Amino acid sequence: MDNKIDIIAVHIKEDHGIDYSDRYLCPENVYNYIFEHQKQSYVWQSKEPCEHNFIVGRLYHIRALLGCRLLGGRGLSISEVEFVGEMNINNKIIRM
Repeated sequence: MDNKIDIIAVHIKEDHGIDYSDRYLCPENVYNYIFEHQKQSYVWQSKEPCEHNFIVGRLYHIRALLGCRLLGGRGLSISEVEFVGEMNINNKIIRM
């Protein structure tokens, strides 16, 4: 059974070295990819850099397991992220 949900969201930020799951945002060797849809942020933390080059401001369709809410209103944690495609202006999926 697949528990992944579809998320269509804008990529708003990418950074490296901060653990968003830590209360004090301690330094950690992780890559962070942050997406937003209707004021809800989704934070994907990965030990390895993503093979897809996400561009800030672009709309993406991803599938992921929804995790817990991060402390301090930092959004929802997502994991096992699967890139489906990038959305264009006509809301059609561009397969990569």
